[in-house]
Amino acid sequence: MSEYRPTFLSHAHADNALCDRYAAALQARGIPLWYDRGNAQTGHFLGDEIQRELERRSACVVLLTQHALDSFWVKLETQTYLGLMAQDRARLLLPVRIGPCDVPPLLNAFLWVDGLALGFEAAIDAIAAALVMRDASATSTGLTPQPHTPPQQPTPPAQPGPASTPAGATPAHHLTPMSLYSLGFRGWNVKGVECVLPPICPVPGGVFTMGSGKTRDKAVNDNEVPQYPVLVGDFSIGRHPVTVAEYACAVRAKAVREPLNGDNLKINWDQQLQRLDHPAVCVSWHDAVAYAAWLVKVTGQPWRLPTEAEWEKMARWDAQAGYAYRYPWGNYFRPDNRDGYVGFRLALAVAAGAGS
Repeated sequence: MSEYRPTFLSHAHADNALCDRYAAALQARGIPLWYDRGNAQTGHFLGDEIQRELERRSACVVLLTQHALDSFWVKLETQTYLGLMAQDRARLLLPVRIGPCDVPPLLNAFLWVDGLALGFEAAIDAIAAALVMRDASATSTGLTPQPHTPPQQPTPPAQPGPASTPAGATPAHHLTPMSLYSLGFRGWNVKGVECVLPPICPVPGGVFTMGSGKTRDKAVNDNEVPQYPVLVGDFSIGRHPVTVAEYACAVRAKAVREPLNGDNLKINWDQQLQRLDHPAVCVSWHDAVAYAAWLVKVTGQPWRLPTEAEWEKMARWDAQAGYAYRYPWGNYFRPDNRDGYVGFRLALAVAAGAGS
């Protein structure tokens, strides 16, 4: 008999009839499940019972439907659990799509189960497999991390600058044009595999205000409100979008495919290769994830895509002022900056860094 993680099941109460079936099937597998079919929240805060159960459970399964994505409480439960994960990496967050909806970028950064594509029974199998307890640190009486020696990971510099040198690497300066080298990009040959690492900027962890408020910004969308506190752990992030020079290394290694022409960007890969210091474009989310995974394999460093909360804190938050700007450049819209974030960036997880 498998032993399962004690699990918190987050869902929208408008979906009770649909979610009851999932809850019953998971409980029938022997999964210790906490499932609130009522509404234990009060005001604009999580109820004491829900807060306590989120803290006690070593896994959180979020049943995704359009109702769930629109639910303030599902968002708050998810963000609260992400905050707990930032303090204890032994926890598990598992999004499960059970109704027609688009998985938001924050949850798309995690491995998730597509119940619509798999079908009900296969989805239950996949959820149960993910919840099998493989570590004694996930207990039903609270999370007490067990002593262990984590893999050695490079500590980011205290100040912005080039990323750490991969173990066993030798310089490969030919990979970086001077325009990139002067910005802090460095080319490396790691046991016969070429890669380029970007300059990174450390972002200190802490609680920041995520979201927007219509009192300050009349143009915000409904899915950007309300504002609420989010805990993000320490991490470092690439100071620039991933460049053609960086991505070309993975293409040559056949770790990713050549970018396809975008609907609005009429440029092919050969044309991109003429501009190595430009952002790599026409790259899908799946290819971006594959690129980060390849970079981890080559360098032994914990590269990944940043979470939505990390993006927002990095782009908007002024830690010294304790204030979130409306836009990355300030509080006033500038049409010339509308397309200022073409491409994708990489994050480097450190310490209790959030997201994975």
